[in-house]
Amino acid sequence: MFKGFLHNNKKLIIFTVLIVAITTIALAIYVNNDTLPSKNIPKDNVSYSSISQDDIESMFQSGYVLFVGNDNFCETSHSTIYIDNLKDELQVDFTNMSGKNEKSKFILKIFYDYKEINFKVGDGIFNNEYEFSLDDSTKISLSVYLSDEVQKDDKSHKLLVSVLAAPQKHAKEIDAMTNFYGTTYAYDVVFSEGNKKFFTEHKFDKPMKEYKCQYQGLMINIDFDNFSEKEVYFPPTFITSKTSEKIQLAYRMGNYSGIEEYLMIILLDWKQCYFDDKPYKLLRIADSKIGYGTFDIIAPDKPGLYEIVGYVVPAPFEDKGLYDYRQIDTSYRFTLEVQE
Repeated sequence: MFKGFLHNNKKLIIFTVLIVAITTIALAIYVNNDTLPSKNIPKDNVSYSSISQDDIESMFQSGYVLFVGNDNFCETSHSTIYIDNLKDELQVDFTNMSGKNEKSKFILKIFYDYKEINFKVGDGIFNNEYEFSLDDSTKISLSVYLSDEVQKDDKSHKLLVSVLAAPQKHAKEIDAMTNFYGTTYAYDVVFSEGNKKFFTEHKFDKPMKEYKCQYQGLMINIDFDNFSEKEVYFPPTFITSKTSEKIQLAYRMGNYSGIEEYLMIILLDWKQCYFDDKPYKLLRIADSKIGYGTFDIIAPDKPGLYEIVGYVVPAPFEDKGLYDYRQIDTSYRFTLEVQE
């Protein structure tokens, strides 16, 4: 079994990462539409809004802003979306304030109960992703419609909406290591107001190892040996494999205060990977500890460069409450180079 070839060996110092993580969360705060004065230019159920420099400086230096809602949205339910009719429009607003002063590419992904689903923007075709380009200091508003995969019932569900930056680029080519490449939020979906209940009979696995570590979040790499309390390793910017080869990766996840249940999603080439025929991995990890384990992915059957990224969702099936508007953390992205 291939376990990856380490092209570089960089340590991640915990205290620096915690500062970066806190800064990233602060940058991706919720911003009310009323704070973004602009002139909308409608085009095929997509509108663009220019953001003034004064507005940018009054809010923050750089980052991304994501808002998801519908006609039932109100200021007291940021984390909950009430849906009357599944064919109704879902509004997705995304603001690019990356500070790059240039047009950037993004990809929109939507997960229902943490499984990627098809959706369409405006009168387009249903697909499990939507790519768009957006200038710096600009907001895009998308009219999104969910596919028939979503069925109305008497239970509450989870809707994870993610906008990821630079899907056309690869960590190998730019020789960069980052976990700040977009913004992701999880929402509670309720079909009947006042009837908020989640299916709770989920089977959580235990990680292979639990240990004290000051790192918080999700790290995917090919380090199978280091269990230091004060450092973890970045993944290499790229690993190599043959076509259709099984690849073993390691994860380190957890250490969110007061939380013991976690959900991990892995994307390969921006498509969701499966763990034993399941679209995610559920883990129960002791409070204030990191869980370590391994998992396998299968390389694509065609040579090329493919990005590997992951999400960690703390307390994935918990009622978020009206004001729990929490950003979902992503792993450091790296590239899989598939060779003949």
